[in-house]
Amino acid sequence: MPNRKLDYQGMKLGDYLDQNGVTVKDFAGQLEMSPEAIRLYVAGRRVPRQEAMAKIIQATGGKVEPNDFFVADGSAA
Repeated sequence: MPNRKLDYQGMKLGDYLDQNGVTVKDFAGQLEMSPEAIRLYVAGRRVPRQEAMAKIIQATGGKVEPNDFFVADGSAA
């Protein structure tokens, strides 16, 4: 089987926050979520559930997508 390189086009949540000058606390408030939940998403220690994922996608204008929470082997980032 040929080795295929995945062309990653997405953006990690932490990168989005940094590039847009948004704090975890402010982003959490915007999404009506706890700052701790956002910190866990940014650290890759938790994957957002469907409702939270939808809020993140909408708040980031689609720049952060569901696949952005996983690494190439399918495990959580």
